[in-house]
Amino acid sequence: RLRHRARVIGHSFEHRDACVVFGDDAPIGFGFPLSVALMALWTMREREAAVFRVDGRLLKDCPGEPLWSQDGYEWIDDAYEWEVEVVHVESSVLPRSSGLLLRGGLCIPRIGLGLYMVSATDAYDATLMALREGYRLIDTASMYQNEEAVGRALRDSGVPRSEVFVVSKVNNPDHGYQQALSAVERSLHRLGVGPIDLML
Repeated sequence: RLRHRARVIGHSFEHRDACVVFGDDAPIGFGFPLSVALMALWTMREREAAVFRVDGRLLKDCPGEPLWSQDGYEWIDDAYEWEVEVVHVESSVLPRSSGLLLRGGLCIPRIGLGLYMVSATDAYDATLMALREGYRLIDTASMYQNEEAVGRALRDSGVPRSEVFVVSKVNNPDHGYQQALSAVERSLHRLGVGPIDLML
């Protein structure tokens, strides 16, 4: 829950209360563009207050009555100050199976296991445990030097390959068209689990 208002030079508008839901549901009657609000609110804690300067060009097509209107009159300005206080936060549990649909039709899980600076032995154990606990995104890279262990854990887990989203990355020295193609082939071979879902 928020208590917020807009300010322009020479005028502060009345405070308003609002509820914002992060996730698939957009806030109704919030009076502020959701994309702008998410950028600002993402790191704020309960009882924290802040003032953000917002470019007026970002504030087109606001849902509900805009915060910079009052008594039927809308103040048009190049920029607004958004004064906001996070009054209360209710956290909800995000299921590990929750995902985002990508443009190509794949669904990428929102929660996954990252294996940066994890030894091959630990990467094997961590991947196996994560898959048993329901994780369905595993993130490795050629630079991490644990792709073989990750691939072995994926095969040993018993989880169908189609249910796991595998991410790997091309190392910096392998940038360039032919170098990148060769690096991808090496990662495919080391993982040994078929196609890599996302190669960065």
